Amino acid sequence: MEGEGLLLALAQIGVIVAGFAGVAASLRQRWAASERVQFQVLVVASVAIMFFALLPPVLFYVTHEAQVSVRLASAGYGLYTAQIMTRRVRAFRRARTPLRTYLPLVVGPTVVLVLMVLNVALWGAAGVHALGLLPGLYVATAYFRLFVTPPAPGS
Repeated sequence: MEGEGLLLALAQIGVIVAGFAGVAASLRQRWAASERVQFQVLVVASVAIMFFALLPPVLFYVTHEAQVSVRLASAGYGLYTAQIMTRRVRAFRRARTPLRTYLPLVVGPTVVLVLMVLNVALWGAAGVHALGLLPGLYVATAYFRLFVTPPAPGS
């Protein structure tokens, strides 16, 4: 399958980030509520990247059709992105957060969702699927950095 190496590399990075997060979590003595949320976001994002990067090659072995497997995986990732975005918006609305505060956190997943829909409908390309996974990988690594090196008090 074309692009399989790229997808496997993304899956490996997701596993590595989740693994390092586990090591960092085991060394932590005290947990603030915000740190638990950061850790949850980090692990969920890492595992999602790993799963959705491995899904096209697995589906390829079942269907023997590269475009069909990528389209199915892109549809799955699009549904996952839509539910994450919906949950995020609901949580911010419940917290009465102004729209301008969380709008950037909704724009990224919206772009990914549109990209996944286009990949399902038009392209069925592994490279486009991998491109859609990159924002999730960014979230995982950004939260890993936040989790391992929290901001200094008063900053």
